[in-house]
Amino acid sequence: MSILEFSVQKVFSKLQLSLESSLPAGKIIVVLGPSGSGKSSLLRLLAGLDRPDRGRICFNEHVWFDAAKRICVTPQERHVGYVFQDYALFDHMNIEKNIGFGVEKNRREEVSRYWLNRLRLNDYAQSFPTSLSGGQKQRVALARALAANPQLLLLDEPLSAIDFSLRREIRRELKQTLKEWNKTTILVTHDLDEARYFADELLLLDDGAVLQQGSVDELFDNPGSIRAAKILGWHNQLEVNSIQGEIAQGSWGRLMLNRQEDSVQASLLFRDSDIELERAEDEAGIAIVNSCTRNINSTRIELELPNNIHIDVLKHGEHVLFEEGTSVNLKLKDYCLFHPS
Repeated sequence: MSILEFSVQKVFSKLQLSLESSLPAGKIIVVLGPSGSGKSSLLRLLAGLDRPDRGRICFNEHVWFDAAKRICVTPQERHVGYVFQDYALFDHMNIEKNIGFGVEKNRREEVSRYWLNRLRLNDYAQSFPTSLSGGQKQRVALARALAANPQLLLLDEPLSAIDFSLRREIRRELKQTLKEWNKTTILVTHDLDEARYFADELLLLDDGAVLQQGSVDELFDNPGSIRAAKILGWHNQLEVNSIQGEIAQGSWGRLMLNRQEDSVQASLLFRDSDIELERAEDEAGIAIVNSCTRNINSTRIELELPNNIHIDVLKHGEHVLFEEGTSVNLKLKDYCLFHPS
Protein backbone atom coordinates (compact mmCIF):
# COMPACT_ATOMS: atom_id res chain seq x y z
CA MET A 1 0.00 0.00 0.00
CA SER A 2 1.36 3.42 -0.92
CA ILE A 3 1.93 5.77 1.98
CA LEU A 4 2.81 8.97 0.13
CA GLU A 5 1.34 10.10 -3.17
CA PHE A 6 1.96 13.37 -4.91
CA SER A 7 1.13 14.94 -8.24
CA VAL A 8 2.22 18.56 -8.12
CA GLN A 9 3.46 21.42 -10.24
CA LYS A 10 5.44 24.37 -9.00
CA VAL A 11 7.25 27.14 -10.85
CA PHE A 12 10.27 28.65 -9.09
CA SER A 13 12.41 31.45 -10.49
CA LYS A 14 14.88 29.01 -12.07
CA LEU A 15 13.07 25.69 -11.94
CA GLN A 16 9.74 24.24 -12.95
CA LEU A 17 8.69 21.12 -11.05
CA SER A 18 6.20 18.68 -12.52
CA LEU A 19 6.22 15.68 -10.22
CA GLU A 20 4.03 12.61 -9.87
CA SER A 21 4.78 9.50 -7.79
CA SER A 22 3.62 7.12 -5.08
CA LEU A 23 6.03 5.82 -2.47
CA PRO A 24 5.87 2.71 -0.24
CA ALA A 25 5.48 2.69 3.54
CA GLY A 26 8.25 2.00 6.02
CA LYS A 27 11.08 2.32 3.50
CA ILE A 28 14.09 4.54 2.89
CA ILE A 29 13.33 6.31 -0.38
CA VAL A 30 16.32 8.02 -1.95
CA VAL A 31 15.76 10.94 -4.31
CA LEU A 32 18.76 11.06 -6.64
CA GLY A 33 19.57 13.68 -9.22
CA PRO A 34 22.07 16.32 -10.32
CA SER A 35 22.29 19.78 -8.79
CA GLY A 36 19.31 21.90 -9.75
CA SER A 37 17.05 18.95 -10.57
CA GLY A 38 14.52 19.85 -7.85
CA LYS A 39 15.47 17.46 -5.00
CA SER A 40 15.43 19.99 -2.16
CA SER A 41 12.38 21.72 -3.65
CA LEU A 42 10.48 18.43 -3.54
CA LEU A 43 11.25 18.07 0.18
CA ARG A 44 10.07 21.61 0.88
CA LEU A 45 6.78 20.94 -0.95
CA LEU A 46 6.21 17.74 1.04
CA ALA A 47 7.03 19.49 4.32
CA GLY A 48 4.67 22.37 3.55
CA LEU A 49 7.44 24.99 3.52
CA ASP A 50 6.61 25.76 -0.11
CA ARG A 51 3.19 25.56 -1.70
CA PRO A 52 2.59 23.96 -5.13
CA ASP A 53 0.89 26.04 -7.81
CA ARG A 54 -1.42 23.11 -8.48
CA GLY A 55 -1.78 19.42 -7.79
CA ARG A 56 -2.32 17.14 -4.81
CA ILE A 57 -0.28 15.61 -1.96
CA CYS A 58 -1.64 12.77 0.20
CA PHE A 59 -0.02 10.96 3.11
CA ASN A 60 -1.58 7.81 4.58
CA GLU A 61 -4.88 8.78 2.93
CA HIS A 62 -4.75 12.21 4.59
CA VAL A 63 -4.84 15.09 2.12
CA TRP A 64 -2.04 17.56 2.81
CA PHE A 65 -2.55 19.67 -0.27
CA ASP A 66 -5.26 19.87 -2.93
CA ALA A 67 -5.30 22.95 -5.11
CA ALA A 68 -8.73 22.18 -6.56
CA LYS A 69 -10.32 21.88 -3.08
CA ARG A 70 -8.21 24.69 -1.59
CA ILE A 71 -6.70 22.43 1.05
CA CYS A 72 -3.22 23.23 2.39
CA VAL A 73 -2.27 21.65 5.72
CA THR A 74 0.33 23.63 7.68
CA PRO A 75 3.84 22.23 8.28
CA GLN A 76 3.05 21.82 11.98
CA GLU A 77 -0.04 19.73 11.22
CA ARG A 78 1.84 17.43 8.84
CA HIS A 79 4.15 16.17 11.61
CA VAL A 80 7.14 15.89 9.29
CA GLY A 81 10.71 15.67 10.57
CA TYR A 82 13.18 17.67 8.46
CA VAL A 83 16.98 17.49 8.66
CA PHE A 84 18.32 20.36 6.58
CA GLN A 85 21.54 20.22 4.62
CA ASP A 86 23.26 22.61 7.05
CA TYR A 87 21.41 20.98 10.03
CA ALA A 88 19.88 24.35 11.12
CA LEU A 89 20.66 23.83 14.82
CA PHE A 90 19.97 26.58 17.36
CA ASP A 91 23.37 27.95 18.36
CA HIS A 92 22.01 29.65 21.49
CA MET A 93 20.67 26.34 22.88
CA ASN A 94 22.69 23.45 24.25
CA ILE A 95 22.35 20.03 22.65
CA GLU A 96 19.77 18.73 25.12
CA LYS A 97 17.52 21.72 24.47
CA ASN A 98 18.02 21.48 20.72
CA ILE A 99 16.81 17.88 20.75
CA GLY A 100 13.79 18.64 22.92
CA PHE A 101 12.74 21.75 21.04
CA GLY A 102 9.72 20.19 19.27
CA VAL A 103 8.58 17.97 22.16
CA GLU A 104 5.73 18.68 24.59
CA LYS A 105 7.06 20.48 27.65
CA ASN A 106 6.06 17.77 30.15
CA ARG A 107 7.95 15.09 28.14
CA ARG A 108 10.85 17.19 26.88
CA GLU A 109 13.52 16.06 29.37
CA GLU A 110 12.59 12.37 29.13
CA VAL A 111 12.57 12.34 25.32
CA SER A 112 15.77 14.37 25.06
CA ARG A 113 17.58 11.97 27.38
CA TYR A 114 16.35 8.99 25.36
CA TRP A 115 17.72 10.33 22.08
CA LEU A 116 20.93 11.59 23.68
CA ASN A 117 21.56 8.03 24.80
CA ARG A 118 20.28 6.42 21.58
CA LEU A 119 22.62 8.44 19.36
CA ARG A 120 25.56 8.45 21.79
CA LEU A 121 25.38 12.17 22.54
CA ASN A 122 25.28 12.03 26.35
CA ASP A 123 28.73 13.60 26.67
CA TYR A 124 27.57 16.62 24.67
CA ALA A 125 24.23 17.31 26.37
CA GLN A 126 25.39 20.66 27.81
CA SER A 127 27.59 21.61 24.86
CA PHE A 128 26.58 24.06 22.14
CA PRO A 129 26.42 23.34 18.41
CA THR A 130 29.39 25.56 17.54
CA SER A 131 31.69 23.22 19.51
CA LEU A 132 30.65 20.05 17.65
CA SER A 133 32.08 18.32 14.61
CA GLY A 134 30.07 17.79 11.43
CA GLY A 135 29.25 14.20 12.37
CA GLN A 136 28.10 15.21 15.86
CA LYS A 137 25.90 17.98 14.44
CA GLN A 138 24.36 15.49 12.06
CA ARG A 139 23.42 13.19 14.94
CA VAL A 140 21.95 16.11 16.91
CA ALA A 141 19.85 17.21 13.93
CA LEU A 142 18.62 13.66 13.42
CA ALA A 143 17.83 13.26 17.13
CA ARG A 144 15.87 16.54 17.12
CA ALA A 145 13.85 15.41 14.10
CA LEU A 146 13.08 11.96 15.53
CA ALA A 147 12.34 13.25 19.04
CA ALA A 148 9.18 14.92 17.74
CA ASN A 149 7.95 11.46 16.58
CA PRO A 150 7.24 12.50 12.99
CA GLN A 151 5.10 10.53 10.56
CA LEU A 152 7.62 11.14 7.79
CA LEU A 153 11.33 12.01 7.91
CA LEU A 154 12.99 14.18 5.24
CA LEU A 155 16.80 14.27 4.98
CA ASP A 156 18.43 16.81 2.66
CA GLU A 157 21.99 15.74 1.74
CA PRO A 158 22.60 14.62 5.37
CA LEU A 159 26.25 13.64 4.85
CA SER A 160 27.44 16.52 2.69
CA ALA A 161 28.96 18.48 5.60
CA ILE A 162 30.84 15.49 7.05
CA ASP A 163 34.53 14.85 6.44
CA PHE A 164 35.20 12.11 3.92
CA SER A 165 37.22 10.14 6.49
CA LEU A 166 34.17 9.91 8.81
CA ARG A 167 31.48 9.48 6.17
CA ARG A 168 31.49 5.69 6.05
CA GLU A 169 31.09 5.36 9.83
CA ILE A 170 28.40 8.05 10.03
CA ARG A 171 26.36 6.63 7.18
CA ARG A 172 26.40 3.19 8.81
CA GLU A 173 25.07 4.70 12.04
CA LEU A 174 22.46 6.70 10.16
CA LYS A 175 21.16 3.70 8.22
CA GLN A 176 20.95 1.57 11.37
CA THR A 177 18.99 4.31 13.18
CA LEU A 178 16.57 4.74 10.27
CA LYS A 179 15.96 0.99 9.99
CA GLU A 180 15.29 0.72 13.74
CA TRP A 181 12.97 3.75 13.56
CA ASN A 182 11.04 1.81 10.89
CA LYS A 183 9.01 4.62 9.38
CA THR A 184 9.15 6.21 5.95
CA THR A 185 12.24 8.29 5.20
CA ILE A 186 12.97 10.35 2.09
CA LEU A 187 16.68 11.06 1.68
CA VAL A 188 18.01 13.44 -0.96
CA THR A 189 21.47 12.99 -2.45
CA HIS A 190 23.47 13.48 -5.65
CA ASP A 191 25.99 10.82 -4.60
CA LEU A 192 25.67 7.44 -6.34
CA ASP A 193 27.35 5.49 -3.53
CA GLU A 194 25.01 7.00 -0.93
CA ALA A 195 22.00 6.21 -3.10
CA ARG A 196 23.02 2.56 -3.46
CA TYR A 197 23.79 2.27 0.25
CA PHE A 198 20.58 3.72 1.66
CA ALA A 199 17.80 3.14 -0.84
CA ASP A 200 15.00 0.61 -0.60
CA GLU A 201 13.33 2.59 -3.37
CA LEU A 202 15.01 5.01 -5.76
CA LEU A 203 13.38 8.08 -7.29
CA LEU A 204 15.42 9.59 -10.11
CA LEU A 205 14.83 13.30 -10.57
CA ASP A 206 15.99 15.41 -13.50
CA ASP A 207 15.11 18.90 -14.66
CA GLY A 208 12.13 19.14 -12.32
CA ALA A 209 10.50 15.82 -13.25
CA VAL A 210 10.50 12.18 -12.12
CA LEU A 211 12.64 10.44 -14.73
CA GLN A 212 12.43 6.88 -13.36
CA GLN A 213 11.45 5.07 -10.16
CA GLY A 214 12.06 1.57 -8.80
CA SER A 215 14.41 -0.63 -6.82
CA VAL A 216 18.12 0.12 -6.65
CA ASP A 217 19.10 -2.88 -8.79
CA GLU A 218 16.39 -2.14 -11.34
CA LEU A 219 17.51 1.44 -11.93
CA PHE A 220 21.28 1.05 -11.67
CA ASP A 221 21.41 -2.08 -13.84
CA ASN A 222 18.63 -1.21 -16.29
CA PRO A 223 18.27 2.55 -16.72
CA GLY A 224 15.30 3.42 -18.89
CA SER A 225 16.88 6.15 -21.00
CA ILE A 226 20.24 7.63 -21.97
CA ARG A 227 19.66 10.54 -19.58
CA ALA A 228 18.86 8.17 -16.70
CA ALA A 229 21.94 6.10 -17.53
CA LYS A 230 24.17 9.18 -17.46
CA ILE A 231 22.87 10.25 -14.04
CA LEU A 232 23.34 6.70 -12.72
CA GLY A 233 27.02 6.55 -13.66
CA TRP A 234 27.04 5.18 -17.23
CA HIS A 235 29.16 8.13 -18.36
CA ASN A 236 30.95 6.70 -21.42
CA GLN A 237 28.95 6.75 -24.65
CA LEU A 238 29.80 5.45 -28.11
CA GLU A 239 27.57 5.56 -31.19
CA VAL A 240 27.43 2.11 -32.78
CA ASN A 241 26.94 1.40 -36.48
CA SER A 242 26.53 -2.34 -36.00
CA ILE A 243 26.97 -5.18 -33.51
CA GLN A 244 27.51 -8.71 -34.74
CA GLY A 245 28.12 -11.40 -32.18
CA GLU A 246 30.48 -9.97 -29.59
CA ILE A 247 31.94 -7.21 -31.79
CA ALA A 248 30.63 -3.64 -31.83
CA GLN A 249 31.77 -1.28 -34.58
CA GLY A 250 31.53 2.44 -35.17
CA SER A 251 33.45 5.36 -36.59
CA TRP A 252 35.75 5.02 -33.57
CA GLY A 253 36.77 1.44 -34.45
CA ARG A 254 35.71 -1.87 -32.90
CA LEU A 255 35.61 -3.41 -29.44
CA MET A 256 34.62 -6.65 -27.77
CA LEU A 257 31.44 -7.15 -25.77
CA ASN A 258 30.77 -9.78 -23.11
CA ARG A 259 27.67 -11.22 -24.78
CA GLN A 260 26.16 -11.91 -28.19
CA GLU A 261 24.20 -9.09 -29.82
CA ASP A 262 22.73 -8.37 -33.25
CA SER A 263 22.04 -4.69 -33.67
CA VAL A 264 22.44 -1.63 -35.86
CA GLN A 265 22.44 2.08 -35.07
CA ALA A 266 22.49 2.19 -31.28
CA SER A 267 24.01 4.20 -28.45
CA LEU A 268 26.35 2.09 -26.33
CA LEU A 269 26.76 3.32 -22.74
CA PHE A 270 29.10 1.88 -20.13
CA ARG A 271 30.55 2.76 -16.76
CA ASP A 272 34.21 3.60 -16.28
CA SER A 273 34.63 0.50 -14.10
CA ASP A 274 33.17 -1.88 -16.73
CA ILE A 275 36.11 -1.80 -19.14
CA GLU A 276 38.90 -4.36 -19.44
CA LEU A 277 42.13 -3.15 -21.03
CA GLU A 278 44.79 -5.16 -22.83
CA ARG A 279 48.00 -3.91 -24.40
CA ALA A 280 47.74 -4.22 -28.17
CA GLU A 281 50.21 -6.17 -30.24
CA ASP A 282 52.15 -4.20 -32.85
CA GLU A 283 50.64 -0.95 -31.52
CA ALA A 284 47.43 -1.63 -33.46
CA GLY A 285 44.89 -1.17 -30.69
CA ILE A 286 41.61 0.70 -30.74
CA ALA A 287 42.71 3.37 -28.25
CA ILE A 288 45.72 5.31 -27.03
CA VAL A 289 46.39 6.05 -23.34
CA ASN A 290 46.32 9.82 -22.84
CA SER A 291 46.93 9.70 -19.09
CA CYS A 292 47.14 7.19 -16.25
CA THR A 293 46.77 8.46 -12.69
CA ARG A 294 47.29 6.29 -9.64
CA ASN A 295 45.13 7.17 -6.63
CA ILE A 296 45.08 5.61 -3.16
CA ASN A 297 42.76 2.70 -3.98
CA SER A 298 42.33 2.96 -7.73
CA THR A 299 43.85 3.88 -11.06
CA ARG A 300 42.12 6.26 -13.48
CA ILE A 301 42.99 6.03 -17.17
CA GLU A 302 41.91 8.40 -19.95
CA LEU A 303 41.76 6.88 -23.42
CA GLU A 304 41.53 8.51 -26.84
CA LEU A 305 39.79 6.71 -29.70
CA PRO A 306 39.75 7.71 -33.39
CA ASN A 307 37.80 10.86 -34.32
CA ASN A 308 38.88 12.55 -31.07
CA ILE A 309 36.55 10.45 -28.88
CA HIS A 310 37.57 10.15 -25.20
CA ILE A 311 36.51 7.62 -22.56
CA ASP A 312 37.49 7.09 -18.93
CA VAL A 313 38.50 3.85 -17.23
CA LEU A 314 38.60 3.26 -13.47
CA LYS A 315 40.39 0.26 -11.98
CA HIS A 316 39.61 -0.29 -8.28
CA GLY A 317 42.31 -1.91 -6.17
CA GLU A 318 44.57 -2.28 -9.18
CA HIS A 319 47.81 -0.43 -9.82
CA VAL A 320 48.69 -1.59 -13.31
CA LEU A 321 50.04 1.55 -14.93
CA PHE A 322 50.03 2.21 -18.66
CA GLU A 323 52.54 4.65 -20.05
CA GLU A 324 51.20 7.61 -21.97
CA GLY A 325 50.91 6.68 -25.65
CA THR A 326 50.40 2.95 -25.04
CA SER A 327 48.08 1.30 -27.59
CA VAL A 328 45.31 -0.80 -26.00
CA ASN A 329 42.26 -2.86 -26.90
CA LEU A 330 39.00 -2.83 -24.94
CA LYS A 331 36.42 -5.34 -23.78
CA LEU A 332 33.23 -4.32 -22.01
CA LYS A 333 32.12 -6.33 -18.98
CA ASP A 334 28.74 -4.60 -18.90
CA TYR A 335 26.86 -2.03 -20.97
CA CYS A 336 23.48 -0.63 -21.98
CA LEU A 337 22.15 -0.31 -25.52
CA PHE A 338 19.66 2.36 -26.53
CA HIS A 339 18.15 2.36 -30.02
CA PRO A 340 16.71 5.39 -31.79
CA SER A 341 13.00 5.80 -31.17
